[in-house]
Amino acid sequence: MEYDKLISTIKEYGRLAHPRVELYEFCRQHVEQILKFVPQTVLCRDFGDAINCILNGFPDNSDTNSKIKSQIVDLILQTLRKESVSLTHCSEMCGRICVEFPKLPVDDIVRWVNESIESIIQDNDVNITWKYVIPECFNALSEHETIKHCGSDLTVAEFKDQCVQTLYQYKWLEKQLVPMAAMFKYIQLSRNDHKKFVNKFCSYINDLAPDDIPPLIHQMLRLCRLYDFDIVLAHLNHYFSVRLYTKLEPPPQDSESTTIDLDDIASHSAEDISRCLSTCIFHFTRGAADPEIIRKHLKNWPKTQLLRSPFIIDLAMAMSEKGGDFKTVCLNLVKSAIEQRTMDELRARESAWVRAVLPPDVDVVSLLKVLTTESKNHRQLTVAGLINLAFLLLSVSRVKPLASTCWSHGKLILVRLSKAQPETAPFILQQLTDKLCTETALRQYAECLYVLCKLTPVSVERCPQLSMILENCQPSPAGYKAHAAILDAVHPLFNFSTRIRDTLVLVCRKGLYSRDSQHRCLALAGFLSVLRNVRVNAPGSSSQTCSDLHSGHSYLTQLTVDLHTTQNGAAVTSRVRNEAMCMEVVSILRRCLVQDALVKQLLYSQLYDCAKDKPMLHETILELFHDHLVKYLHEDVTAGSLLIDKCVQVNGVNVVLTEPIGQLLFAVAQFLQTTEIEDLEDILSSQTVETGHAYLKSKLNRVMEQLCDADSFFDIDMEEANLSDLTPESKAKSLKVQQTLHCYEALIAHTVMQWTLTSEDAATKLYKLFKACNKLLEQTKVLPKSSKKGNKSLNETRETVKSQKSQKSQKEKGKAPVKLSNLVKDKAGPFKPLPCLWNPGFCQKIIELLYSDEVSWASLEQRNQIRARRDFHMWALRSVQSVLLTDNIDKKDVATHVVRIATLLYNKAVVRFQNMCGFDDQVALTCLEVFKTCLTLLFSPLYMLKMDCFLSII
Repeated sequence: MEYDKLISTIKEYGRLAHPRVELYEFCRQHVEQILKFVPQTVLCRDFGDAINCILNGFPDNSDTNSKIKSQIVDLILQTLRKESVSLTHCSEMCGRICVEFPKLPVDDIVRWVNESIESIIQDNDVNITWKYVIPECFNALSEHETIKHCGSDLTVAEFKDQCVQTLYQYKWLEKQLVPMAAMFKYIQLSRNDHKKFVNKFCSYINDLAPDDIPPLIHQMLRLCRLYDFDIVLAHLNHYFSVRLYTKLEPPPQDSESTTIDLDDIASHSAEDISRCLSTCIFHFTRGAADPEIIRKHLKNWPKTQLLRSPFIIDLAMAMSEKGGDFKTVCLNLVKSAIEQRTMDELRARESAWVRAVLPPDVDVVSLLKVLTTESKNHRQLTVAGLINLAFLLLSVSRVKPLASTCWSHGKLILVRLSKAQPETAPFILQQLTDKLCTETALRQYAECLYVLCKLTPVSVERCPQLSMILENCQPSPAGYKAHAAILDAVHPLFNFSTRIRDTLVLVCRKGLYSRDSQHRCLALAGFLSVLRNVRVNAPGSSSQTCSDLHSGHSYLTQLTVDLHTTQNGAAVTSRVRNEAMCMEVVSILRRCLVQDALVKQLLYSQLYDCAKDKPMLHETILELFHDHLVKYLHEDVTAGSLLIDKCVQVNGVNVVLTEPIGQLLFAVAQFLQTTEIEDLEDILSSQTVETGHAYLKSKLNRVMEQLCDADSFFDIDMEEANLSDLTPESKAKSLKVQQTLHCYEALIAHTVMQWTLTSEDAATKLYKLFKACNKLLEQTKVLPKSSKKGNKSLNETRETVKSQKSQKSQKEKGKAPVKLSNLVKDKAGPFKPLPCLWNPGFCQKIIELLYSDEVSWASLEQRNQIRARRDFHMWALRSVQSVLLTDNIDKKDVATHVVRIATLLYNKAVVRFQNMCGFDDQVALTCLEVFKTCLTLLFSPLYMLKMDCFLSII
């Protein structure tokens, strides 16, 4: 009978509608033909129905049929081992014949196991049928107690153990690894055998091509569902550490290394290995591995070894997105390892013994650079985890000694991700927005925003979250300074992003009209940031600039400055736009002069630093200051006195400072000092026409000189100071005295700033102002003359004595009424002057005057005249000390002026301490105190300065 007819007849009889008896009879009559055509049937397309009907045609009720079935299965296996078919074809065929194994003779099953193992060893099974056959044969044999093998009776367990050992001892081929791992997951192994096989599989990883590793790992993860999962992790960690992570680290700088090591010539590129790593992480997180097992092993991974295992950290970052529990365990695992390493480094700096005991470890910064660099190849599997880790590091409490280092690591991660993967910037800024709106400790987040704007401006500028941060910036009850740092953090974008500049200006403009003083201060801080950081190129004269800007567009009209605006038919340049904006910002700041003292103090203390390198603004600022200062001058211009009473307002029992006049005078003094740019302007300008800038400087200089020359520019009755009383009058007088002392400090600063080589009486004038200031300060400490005559106690005044007598007489009469005046006339603490109003720049100038060998702006005679005054030394040093102890010193000032002060004091007071003691003991000790304060600032974690840079200078 022909093949086609035979198969069609078998299929027809094999249908369910026909009785099986006809199929049995037909197969029994045509056994030889069936056996002949089995190999051909196996390779045909519709093999499934044909083989199924053939096997169903021999019932299981006789040994003869079992032998025939064994022959059919044997033929099928032989055919599949020799002829290549599709994977699906082979899988379905093997699946069908494996169903018959429990019904077939044991000897045949043992033989098929041996043949399969032999085909593995000889590598002659083209379809790898043994991965299906061996597990099913072992399952079929498990129903029997003993078998006969090679003439010996063995238990099934012994036979299985022999087969497993044979497979273990054989050296596998690379192409057999994946099917072998797939096979063993269906074979029940003892713990010891399982561990041996897992180790053997992992031993091949180093020799495999990168593309061959992920399939093997996929099967290994399924094989190690219960145990030995840590072995796979360890081998993969070693593989990627050697092949990938170490290659990404920057090589050590060695000028003598000019040759290429042969070991560096790899057969596979970093891109191939990186792709392999990404696929492996995918299998771990979204493949066959049980997430709970991964979390368990990550949690138990040694903390001291974690930073040496970048693969484990990558895996932890990927697993952190599996849920809240996973996020907590995985991120805290990495965070705690970084904190422990940081603490070890801090202890190593303090102790040589710790440095000797601690083993060398990895550099955390280099590790984070490697992880962020590699993350772009991970198909977004680890990016979210790295971002969350960065913010977890930023959340470290500032009271911890390792806070600044952890913050630095967090900022490093975010900056590198934002720069290398711009699509991550919106997610970073969104989390940053949440932190800035909800957290109370904002310093590290504001610094993070600044670093992102500075180092990745293109990535963050286009994000709408940046405008949201500016619009939601509101002061907290604790103050406005932390939020002012947020507004200032975006200043790197000012010079190329009109959108950010517009948003900030509109937000600050709205805040400047707020009823709350803190909101107004925050708005002013934003305007000052714009003024400070907008670049303006070298201009012409001030008058020329003003005339050029006359027809410019208003920046404050709710309309954005158009980049293509034209002026007089020509394109408006960036310099002209920036100058116009700065001029109108200054005009807006005029409103600050009618607000409360807190706003004015901020304006006076910051305006010079913001505008000192923009001479085109000085005329407008000087005019603003002049118009405001004349309100507090006596009508007689030659009187040289200030109306201190107008600076303080008394409303019932409330006393309010309305004008910080000392800060105003110091701001004026700063703008009156001559700079190199202005000197060049004066040389280039016409000698016959006095500019508006020069005219205003001349008028203000006359005012300042009259105040300096006046015997007393204030009208405060110091005969009966009463500064310690709680009456409104005493409070008002205390505020007036504080402002007067500030005025003296400002005038002293003006005298020093105007000191030149041609000055003849500068030292005398300076010492005179100091003596007047010191006299006023001493008057706040002693009792008035009238109180001494009456032998009254230290805190008594005339009013309190009368009140006490009245109360005593009333008590004798049996009456003791309580009067409001008696309650008010209580005693407060002793009078305390305000901290010195100087800035670090002037502190450096005054220290140079007293202790520097090279003072280019003062003659030797005048310098020596003031240097001989011991009392002036003490007062100047105490003033500098009070400035350095304030909490608002800028990092730039610390890195420049404070370093210079420390250098001068070190050379004159520390190195030559005996000579300084010979001059004056108290001056020497005060110099040491100021030097110590300088070092405290330089070593403060608040500024995070590099010690090596400034210690070499000192």
